[in-house]
Amino acid sequence: MIQAYSQNVNANANSDIPFQVVKIDKGCFESLNGTGSFDLNHCGVYRVTVNGTVTPSEAGEIGVELFKDGVGQVETLTQITAAAATLYPFSFTTFIPANRNNGNCACSTPTVLNVRNTGVAATYNINLTIDKVC
Repeated sequence: MIQAYSQNVNANANSDIPFQVVKIDKGCFESLNGTGSFDLNHCGVYRVTVNGTVTPSEAGEIGVELFKDGVGQVETLTQITAAAATLYPFSFTTFIPANRNNGNCACSTPTVLNVRNTGVAATYNINLTIDKVC
């Protein structure tokens, strides 16, 4: 299991939301790679929960979406037509299958997850947990 969060972190339009703090990191199934990517290192099914608040820097569409290996997971897309400098809550939980292991073999790679700001530039307070359920 891994839990990571950020407070008052800025994310540009259509960019990954960075995570500043790893609060819990137990086991070897999940890991934070840099500040914006999470690696799923073993095959299985993972529960991903994301929640927080977002304040857009300008009026317009704001959104949060989970990406798996660069592909948006449409069931997680949260979009809001927002006014500038207004605080909006968001939350989603989904299950992500990982069908490969990440090991010492040069041919193995992790399944990579990113949480992306899909709208205008915004400031986030965000919390994420990933745990392997089977």
